[in-house]
Amino acid sequence: MLLLKNIEWVIQDATAMKKNCDILIDGNRIAEIGGSLTVEKSHEVEVIDCSGLIAVPGFVNSHTHLYQCLLRGIRDDLPLEPWCQEVTLPFYSKVRKLERVGDISRIAYIWSALASIEAIRSGTTCIFDNDYISNGVMEAWADSGMRGVMAIGFADQGLSPELTEETGYTKATILKTIKKWHNPNSRITCAIMPPTPYLCSKDALTWMKNVAEDYGLVIQTHLSETRSEAKTMLEAFGEPGAMYLDRLGLLGPRFSAVHCVHLLPGEAELLAERGVSMVYNPKSNMKLGSGVAPIRKFVDLGINIALATDGPASNDLLDMFEEMRAAALIQKAVCENPAALTARTAFHMATAGGAKVCGIDSGTLVKGKLADIVLLSQRTSNITPFNDPVETIVYCAKESNVRTVIIDGQIVMRDGVIHTIDEVHALDEAQRLWSEMVAGTEPPFMEARKLPSSE
Repeated sequence: MLLLKNIEWVIQDATAMKKNCDILIDGNRIAEIGGSLTVEKSHEVEVIDCSGLIAVPGFVNSHTHLYQCLLRGIRDDLPLEPWCQEVTLPFYSKVRKLERVGDISRIAYIWSALASIEAIRSGTTCIFDNDYISNGVMEAWADSGMRGVMAIGFADQGLSPELTEETGYTKATILKTIKKWHNPNSRITCAIMPPTPYLCSKDALTWMKNVAEDYGLVIQTHLSETRSEAKTMLEAFGEPGAMYLDRLGLLGPRFSAVHCVHLLPGEAELLAERGVSMVYNPKSNMKLGSGVAPIRKFVDLGINIALATDGPASNDLLDMFEEMRAAALIQKAVCENPAALTARTAFHMATAGGAKVCGIDSGTLVKGKLADIVLLSQRTSNITPFNDPVETIVYCAKESNVRTVIIDGQIVMRDGVIHTIDEVHALDEAQRLWSEMVAGTEPPFMEARKLPSSE
């Protein structure tokens, strides 16, 4: 058991909070929240004094591409399609080429470890990743203590041959990965992710839908990120993308649509009717000049909205504090209405909204929920005085406020020190890997192995 004593504030969700209380964790669940909690002497319990700290639900990053951790700070002057051609696809192609002649688990492990460290330090306790199917990503989550959802799928049309694999091989790999890693009772689960509808044949989409149903997985896809994408789908399908997906039976409460910046008339209403969630990526959409998603409309329709950073190459961070601020401020500006998106709505998107998208029982601090908890220091200049708790966290808090992170009931960072893997070694490994790949030499093919513990 773990007893968090003397917490200054417990932010249970976007609207409920308690002052001066304790949290008792039993296993991986919150057992009790209240004042002056005690535990019978017969139970082993670790007590942590949390004086001056604020407890919040761990943030959920509901859509990202972790391999892009190696592609930060490149080209901020290109829209999506040419940006993909010049920034992400060359690297993606190189990794695919390496994968055909060896095991890329070590490469994937390094970028996943790097991402996990950044996420933990900025208060994120769950990541929804997609693109590469590699054991290395999940091995790094297992070692770092991160909660992760590995979204896997495939495109079978519209891409150059070096970016695709034979369909039968890809399907077998997807099923093998799900059987190896998906465990609803663990920190690591799987999801299905068709990259975008127009890159998938009808047969491919139907196969992925059936796999999601067979294994009880959530489904996610990119939808109408740009005007050209919306136009491409309309021309290819003879109807808007959401209507096409619905006709194939994909839309439902376990489905989430990423971006939704340029939905065509009737699409938002259909998503709401089907109980689909939407994933909002404000900073990425701004950097690529894709536009601003009509979040106020989605809120008014009752759509569940989650928040995400998208990939580090188009953000260029995995920082959910920044994402909450950007989410609220850009909506206020484009709507010319300061009430268009409040701090409480942004906080909900980053916590409970994201937990729903990921299919995990977290996102709020209440009895019985998974113990994914972040402890923030209240005694810093940027959040002093501490007025409205949620507004102060959304508009003022930052990575430096994060002191301790608990995921699945386990302490992964305490007093600013990550205890699961060696952070300095991970940074060195990531820099070395990138230098080797830039120089054109092939990195050694090694099975994913643990980075040294920091303890």
